[in-house]
Order: sequence, then structure tokens, then C-alpha cells
Amino acid sequence: MILGNGVNLKIHKKNLSIIKVGILGLGSIAKRHLDYLKRKSFQIEIYYLNFQNTKYNNSFLKNNFHGIFYNPKNIKKNFFDVIFICTPSSKHISDYLSLQKFSKNFFIEKPLSLNNRDHKRIRKFNNFYVAYVLNHKKIINAALVYLNLKKEFITKVDIICNSYLPNWRPKTNYKSGHTYNSELSGGILFELSHEFEYAYNLFGNYQLKKHSFISTNKIGKIIDKTKITCFSKKYNYEINFNLSLVSKKNVRICKVFFKNQLLLID
Repeated sequence: MILGNGVNLKIHKKNLSIIKVGILGLGSIAKRHLDYLKRKSFQIEIYYLNFQNTKYNNSFLKNNFHGIFYNPKNIKKNFFDVIFICTPSSKHISDYLSLQKFSKNFFIEKPLSLNNRDHKRIRKFNNFYVAYVLNHKKIINAALVYLNLKKEFITKVDIICNSYLPNWRPKTNYKSGHTYNSELSGGILFELSHEFEYAYNLFGNYQLKKHSFISTNKIGKIIDKTKITCFSKKYNYEINFNLSLVSKKNVRICKVFFKNQLLLID
């Protein structure tokens, strides 16, 4: 089963005719997954897991889902071929663990969790994919091939991701979303965690050296800017992260410095 951006979720089932998908959570990202899945050519039944009995537009639910489960007790073991977990980040681990017996495959929105304690709870499992989709972009894969030949010659890396949070979802008040609530999503570090993930993919393991968190109060009383310096554990060059949720100009670039060369990944 091929998902967006080249993600291949392996579903092992003999004579697979209809793929049964469950979706937990119904925010903007869940609706994007829903729209994508509905456009696939294979036969698919999509179910909404409404365990909180949240009130939604009945016509929307009727037009987009094959069925709705209000109680997990009504779901048979391994009923689903894959379950998408699209709840706030703070609930990802607990939701995943509570749904284990209903599927052998899980697609979990990033980040996986907000702390090491929860990470330790699921280290023995390997049946989930976390949605760090930038790793599947052609430009990242091309850069990885190039850098694998030249990693020892790197002198410094600058990673920049600037955006403006109020523009992320123009039709909704950003202060009501989980991005604004550090207890739900962890704020800027977790919302922009794609940068940390693809840096690991490109440059290998790295370690924190120093950091600073900045609250500008431009969009409310949250940490909206951060500067973090790490260093490559193998080659000892600096990897600098400069992240912002208050920049009116959208920028997502990675600058890789060599002695006589600059590689720009835009």
C-alpha cells in the first residue's frame, strides 16, 4: 500500500480485496489523509473511530466514511489493515497502545511522543510508521546520495525553517489549535520536528551543544523561536537549527558548508 510522498506501508494479507482503514482524530491532517485515501484506485473501506462521541456534521461523516465505531468493544481483533492516529501529540502513545489488538499496521502523525518515558513504552514494537514525510522527498534522497560521499569534508550545517503560525490554517483560529497549546503538541520543537528528523537522516547521529528559546509575544505567550546548536558525533562539525513560527516569509532550507563549496537544499 503506497501512501503519500512514497511511504510504503506493507500490509500482509492473502487475497486482499478490500483494505479496511480506521482513522482516529478528525483534524486538518486527518482530513488530508482521508481525501488522499478516497482517491486511491484500490477498494477501500474507511471507518471513523469516534470513541469520544464527538459531534460532527452528519452529512460529512455519511459521505466520507463506510462506518463509525463509537466503542472499541465493538471492533474485532485485527479488523483493520491499518489505523491512522491523528490525535494531538500528547495522546499518540496511549492511543497507539490502546488500539494494538485491532490492527497490525499503524500510521502515527508526528511527533511520536513528547517525552522519553513514552518512547520507552513502545520500543519493543515495530508495526508503526511516524509521518516524517520530508524524508521521502526526492530532493532529500538526492542530497543523501551526494552527502554519503562527502560527509567527512563538511565544516558546518545551517538548517532554517521559518513560517507564520496564524497562516497555517486560515479558516480557523490558531489559538484554538493544538500547535498553540504546548501541553498537546509541545510547541515549536515538536511542530517543526521534521528538521531534526531529516537532519538525522542526512548527517547521522548528533548531540546537543547549546540552545535558546525565545518568546516574542507576536502571536501570544508561547515559545515561537528557537536556536539550537548540535554537533555531529562522528565528524564533530556543528549543525545549527534556526526555527521560527513568527516569520512572515516562509523559508525551509538546509545549507551544507564545505571548505570550498556550499550545498543548498531548498
